[in-house]
Amino acid sequence: MCSATKPVGLSIISDPDMRPILTTPPCHTVVMELIIGLLVIVILVLAVMVMRQANKSTLLPINPQNFDQAALVDAVRTAVDAQVGKATQQALQNVNSQIDRTYQARTQTLTTETKSLLDPVATQMNELRNAVTALQSNYTNTVGVTQTISKQIDSLNQTTSALQSALKSSSARGAWGEQQLRNVIELAGMLPYCDFLEQTTVTGNDKTQRPDAVIKLPNDGCVVIDSKTPLDAYLRAQETSDATLHQQLLNEHAKALAGHAKVLADKKYFQQFDRTPEYTIMFIPGESFLADALRA
Repeated sequence: MCSATKPVGLSIISDPDMRPILTTPPCHTVVMELIIGLLVIVILVLAVMVMRQANKSTLLPINPQNFDQAALVDAVRTAVDAQVGKATQQALQNVNSQIDRTYQARTQTLTTETKSLLDPVATQMNELRNAVTALQSNYTNTVGVTQTISKQIDSLNQTTSALQSALKSSSARGAWGEQQLRNVIELAGMLPYCDFLEQTTVTGNDKTQRPDAVIKLPNDGCVVIDSKTPLDAYLRAQETSDATLHQQLLNEHAKALAGHAKVLADKKYFQQFDRTPEYTIMFIPGESFLADALRA
């Protein structure tokens, strides 16, 4: 620490030989180092001034009165200002360099952190984009399939309407039932004239009858099948939205089927054919026709 009894400063004294001597108070701090630096600058300035003075008056004795104190003060001030300016400039350069390094490091850190945060988001966005593309493709395919199904439904509705109109005629219903019976027999693997006969005319008990099909069995046996399609009440039941009327029409449909079964039993086909069981099979060309009649 500096001495507390004497302020820090510069003093100029003269020795007996009239040479100026610079003295400083004892100090071991940073301030002392700065003062030493300034003293070095002052000495250099004095040396330059002495050399200039020597050029003007050669071999003249040095006299303290020959020194211009104002010029000395100006020189010291200029030197100090230059040193301080240089130190300030260097400090600013160091600060700017440190700020730049800190900025670059922070920017790199932020870039890395931002990338680590955004990369998963970018991946998820790509996955979402792919999923949306797949959904759009599936939607397009679904729309195409739906349109195809809609056209098929329209065609089926038209066919159903045409069939329903045709089935309102009893003769058309009879022909349709016979065709359905033929289809079922052929799907079973039977061949006409070989395994079954259609519309065979038989005479007995003073009457002529013609069953729709006769299925041939081994040992000259046979089974008689007749097709019946009593659908008047059934078709009207499908068209009504009144639940009570719907049930009444189904009851009529069941009675019509039972009446056809009784008429078929009264025909006693087994009496016109040899080696045949004493019953006749009644073919109904629609499972729902029989199911609704049984539920009624």
